[in-house]
Amino acid sequence: MLELAYIRNGEEKEETWLDGVIRYVKQYHTQDMTINQLCEHFGCSRSRISHIFKSTLGVNFREYLNILRVAYAKNLLWHSDMNVT
Repeated sequence: MLELAYIRNGEEKEETWLDGVIRYVKQYHTQDMTINQLCEHFGCSRSRISHIFKSTLGVNFREYLNILRVAYAKNLLWHSDMNVT
């Protein structure tokens, strides 16, 4: 029983940590960002971030960042006077 509580607590911490990482990436996706900078900011290894992104979101960090950037660019094209160039 105690082991199950420990596992659930660990899962909750992991989800909270991942939520923080995702919020950070969403907030700063328009700036230069590398996985190494992300690891340094959150105090984790590159392999941990890579594994969690792929297993949870189904894409790696770079793909996720590109998805956010393309969505942001589409939004700017639709809702601003900016042109493609």
